[in-house]
Amino acid sequence: ERRYESQIQSLQDSNKELNVKWAELTQAKLGLDSQLGDTTRKLHALEEQYRIVAAERDRCHRENEVLTGHQREDANQLSSYHSKVALLEEKLSKAEALNLSTKELLNEATEARDSCRQALEEERKRANALAAYGDEREAARSQTWEDGRKTAVK
Repeated sequence: ERRYESQIQSLQDSNKELNVKWAELTQAKLGLDSQLGDTTRKLHALEEQYRIVAAERDRCHRENEVLTGHQREDANQLSSYHSKVALLEEKLSKAEALNLSTKELLNEATEARDSCRQALEEERKRANALAAYGDEREAARSQTWEDGRKTAVK
């Protein structure tokens, strides 16, 4: 019986030790469960942050694509404007050359007009001089005829 009692005592001691270990393991499990809950909440928070960041990244990516498209359109429009400006500069250059040519022609025409006016004035003076000379000759002829008639009458 002592042997059985000693085995029973041994089993009871082992049972106590197992109960202590069971309590420790239960406490550890409860601690791990609590950590798992905290970790799960943190994981959910990180997943939510990831969704927010991913959505912001996607929005920025789309906005960048739109802006890149606008940049392409602006670059095309700028290229078109450069072409138009080059064409207008070429037209302006031609217009300036035509303007210069027109000014030269105007100067030549003005010089020719002034020359014609001068020639006309000289011709008018010559015609007036000829007319005056003709009048003087006519007056002299009349005087000579008058004088010749008076002499013949005397």
